[in-house]
Amino acid sequence: MRTLFAVASLAILLDQAAIAAYAAADPGIRQERIQFATGASSAVIAGKIKGDADVDYLLRARAGQTLSVTLKESNPQNYFNILPPGTEVAMFVGSDGADFTRVLPADGDYLVRLFQFT
Repeated sequence: MRTLFAVASLAILLDQAAIAAYAAADPGIRQERIQFATGASSAVIAGKIKGDADVDYLLRARAGQTLSVTLKESNPQNYFNILPPGTEVAMFVGSDGADFTRVLPADGDYLVRLFQFT
């Protein structure tokens, strides 16, 4: 029985952002791995993206952990999708809103892809 749930929390602050379909090997998509500081359960990522410069944030998590992502954008065309490990089918689509919180179903690398809808 699991009595302790770790919370992975990621706030993404962007002036302009861009995300598309899952293609980790795509050379046109910048990729960054999110590492939490020792003992921390959250990370804040701040940055700028212009035009169609997609960014993938990879986050290693385990089944049963909670992932929360909040997009604080200055451009209403900014969105993010979340893809679970090993699939190209998003478990969250950015047009559904700017906030995501869910208990994760599987172990592995979750991909948070930022994009700008044009």
